[in-house]
Amino acid sequence: MPLTLSDPDAGHEFLTDDAVEVEGAPRRLRSYISIKTTEESGTLPAWFRPVLAEVRRLLALPAGWDSYQARRIDPKCIGALLELLVRTIPSDLPPPRLDATSKGGVVALWQKGTTEIELEIPAPDRYRLLHVHGGREEECEVLATDLRPLMRAIDDLAHTA
Repeated sequence: MPLTLSDPDAGHEFLTDDAVEVEGAPRRLRSYISIKTTEESGTLPAWFRPVLAEVRRLLALPAGWDSYQARRIDPKCIGALLELLVRTIPSDLPPPRLDATSKGGVVALWQKGTTEIELEIPAPDRYRLLHVHGGREEECEVLATDLRPLMRAIDDLAHTA
């Protein structure tokens, strides 16, 4: 996929080709990741800008946003979510709905026909996946490096009428 991320805190880039930083990324987010594209046209997937708008909304939530003692959203969880999306979501898939978790994580939600995906990032190094498809339900928690469960879920979503 042409869109990629680099993580200055980890001291590496996922793609080393020439890249252009996307304008308008929130300052707090930019301090953790740089969102880049290497396409000559500089176009982003259709889902990216709506997701970025949701990211801005989530990062603006204060501590206690749920009227209890919810934590502020961890920007590293946002970075991990964006990395997973960039690595797995086709450009023509609709954007997910994003929600905050009370522990500082983030959740991406899709629903299309009989397929539902709930992707929760409770910490930058792992994700929880709930995948419902045709009456079958799969739930797992895996390290962020194992994309296979998420790829299967996204494939089901992409092929659901």
